[in-house]
Amino acid sequence: MPRILIGVPVHISKDYALDRWLKSVSELSYKAEELFLVDNSPSETKYYEKLKALVPQVVKNIKVSIIHIDIDEKYTDPEERVSFAREEIRKKVLNEGFDWWFSWECDTIAPPDVLDKLLKFGDDFKLIHHTSPLRQEPTMSFENTFGISLVHRDLLIKYGFLYQWGRVDPFMPKCYHGADSWFNRRVLRGGDAFTEITGLVKPVAHLDK
Repeated sequence: MPRILIGVPVHISKDYALDRWLKSVSELSYKAEELFLVDNSPSETKYYEKLKALVPQVVKNIKVSIIHIDIDEKYTDPEERVSFAREEIRKKVLNEGFDWWFSWECDTIAPPDVLDKLLKFGDDFKLIHHTSPLRQEPTMSFENTFGISLVHRDLLIKYGFLYQWGRVDPFMPKCYHGADSWFNRRVLRGGDAFTEITGLVKPVAHLDK
């Protein structure tokens, strides 16, 4: 069985979804090896302490690891902050020999068979995205984002997340890229492919409150 790390940036602003999301993680039918949470909340919130006390009490069938990272206050955009957390996840995948990173945003609820379904595409693609609905408009979907995604370690060897957003494209220097779209673009330019799936995993809920 492939070694899978569920690696997730977390922030106190998403605390409203935490209990429901943890329940969803605990019900997975495919046994991931570890749940790794990277808290990028402001240090003074003590959210890390809450996570350490709560998460292992809910998710008992998977190893749980939690760290806190301090990020310079000048990085206020959530996408920037998440990129720092994703880099920690990337390092853990590579340093500890995981085969796949399962990126599963902490305000997105998926059914127990989510991993079973995504892994069926693992022989053909090293990056597998599944769309998730917009919070405010559930009939519309996020595309090509890391809300529900499987990323193979081979791609994480090639591409990192640290400072990988903004006007970083040498071929389109005036174009602003978000961290998700820039990762996808680099995958394609590097000769790999990714797939985006809609409607296979259901129901999927993107919690707003």
